[in-house]
Amino acid sequence: MEAMSYWEERNLLKKVKDKYQQISKWDEDKALEYLSQKLEELSMRYYENGSYGAVTWIEKHNLTLNQKHNKVVEKINQAFKEQNMSKLYEGVAELYSVFAEIEEAYKKAKEMAKKYGVDIYTIYWDEEIGAYKIVNKPL
Repeated sequence: MEAMSYWEERNLLKKVKDKYQQISKWDEDKALEYLSQKLEELSMRYYENGSYGAVTWIEKHNLTLNQKHNKVVEKINQAFKEQNMSKLYEGVAELYSVFAEIEEAYKKAKEMAKKYGVDIYTIYWDEEIGAYKIVNKPL
């Protein structure tokens, strides 16, 4: 491969910088469209994987995951307040990661409920022991 001249390198660098600025420049409509599209993708995956109700379930049954979920949602809200596209992209990527954890936790709890013949709403995450436990009364 031939080496680029100084001017070719500068031109390429300028193109990259311009593209980055274009992508990261705040545009309310673009941000809302991006978030809407990603939430729709998550919703479809969530529904197709049989995890419908998992977010509601973790609110009381896995407080650690609920806190992670709340933090990432707050990060996305903050991106809109600060009008920061990079923070929005990061927040959405983290949301995908948290949703994967929520789906996995919900799946394990459903399996445990089936195995022990109990309702999923009797299963709680215990941070001290690092495992789920069955509780007859809500904590």
